[in-house]
Amino acid sequence: MNSAQKSACHKIIHSAAAAAAAGNLVPVPGTGFAVDMGVMVAMVMSLARVFKLDSRAGAAESKKRAKKMKKVKDSIQKQLPENWKKHVAKESAKIISKKIAREIAMTALKKQIAAQPIRYITKETAKSVPILGTILSSAISAGLIEDAGWRVAADFDSRSRGLA
Repeated sequence: MNSAQKSACHKIIHSAAAAAAAGNLVPVPGTGFAVDMGVMVAMVMSLARVFKLDSRAGAAESKKRAKKMKKVKDSIQKQLPENWKKHVAKESAKIISKKIAREIAMTALKKQIAAQPIRYITKETAKSVPILGTILSSAISAGLIEDAGWRVAADFDSRSRGLA
């Protein structure tokens, strides 16, 4: 990872950790997972852009699906005006990139929970303690997102260099 990528990752990951901490200030047990998931998806998509993986991953996935649904694609493209075809391909790649990012985020979050179940359970049950529990939950969430973000960034760095 070069210094520009590391700097960009630093900003993205710390912003995501701060957003997760803020979102986990809601003192309702169980809401933390939804907040963490939303933050993780946004963070993974941003990190993929840093390593220029989102468009390639979306295009590759788009090609696989296009092969499977060739008849449908051909009939749709016949009906589209010529100037819309590129736009439709670009938008479908964006949608697929978001889906891939959501899957990567979900996998990363599941790995974090599996690796540190006590920490995650503590995060959610701490919310039952007024004020102090909510603050503790926010701090734990920020740490989980931070750790997951650097793991995803390292994985994306390996993928971008062709090592994974």
